[in-house]
Amino acid sequence: IAFNRKNYTLEFAGAYSPLYVVRNGEVTVYKGDRFPIGMTALDEKKNFTNQVIDIRPGDMLYMCSDGYADQFGSEEGKKYKSGNVKKLLAEIYDLPICVQKDRLEKEILDWKGIRPQVDDILFIGTKIPEI
Repeated sequence: IAFNRKNYTLEFAGAYSPLYVVRNGEVTVYKGDRFPIGMTALDEKKNFTNQVIDIRPGDMLYMCSDGYADQFGSEEGKKYKSGNVKKLLAEIYDLPICVQKDRLEKEILDWKGIRPQVDDILFIGTKIPEI
């Protein structure tokens, strides 16, 4: 991602993982391309799609690895899934960043319970500053 402070736009390109933008409790998902950063075939040239996104002061931006949504848990042993990620982000976006971090950690730990963590989990969030 690249943030242009002059015109409040964000340029995003993703490899499988999306960008979540939360504005006034509404979550917008910008999907990344469906191929990895590390190309498997040297002769196969793929270009990532750069998306230019208008953002506003106060927007919360999140990026995460698929490990959060792919974590198994609950009594039924189901995956957490991206729909639950969106719902959680809509609930916490206006909290202080340190509280958001705690809520994200608690949510996934409570979800997985005694099950092992199945993948790496990375969550990055930033708030767009007021003008």
